[in-house]
Amino acid sequence: MTKEAYKEGLTVFLDTFSNIKATERTQKVWFTLLQDISDAEFLFAVTKICREAKGFYPTDNFAAMVLAQIKSNSYELSQMRYRQLERIPSTKLLGSGMTKEQEIRSSLNNIFQGLCEGYESTLNPKGA
Repeated sequence: MTKEAYKEGLTVFLDTFSNIKATERTQKVWFTLLQDISDAEFLFAVTKICREAKGFYPTDNFAAMVLAQIKSNSYELSQMRYRQLERIPSTKLLGSGMTKEQEIRSSLNNIFQGLCEGYESTLNPKGA
């Protein structure tokens, strides 16, 4: 993740939960824990947290909340990535080193896996 995307997402988060007083040290720790995710994943997760969380408390773990949103919404993130890829010329080499077609195959594979996981969870509900 870029520092610019982190600052953008953190600004939205701190404006939404204005009671949070995140020190500079805390913000650096959060960035260190989250720097290996993409800009899109981070901004998506922060948006979901800000829209859906009823509150954020000093004992809550921001980094864990972001990662949980990414994990629980991998299907939606894959769909979002696929829609972004549709707008790119097919011959362009992407930042990942893959062509558009390779990225699309990877996104479709992730979507398919998300569907399978969702189906499997209906067959074996937690706590059953």
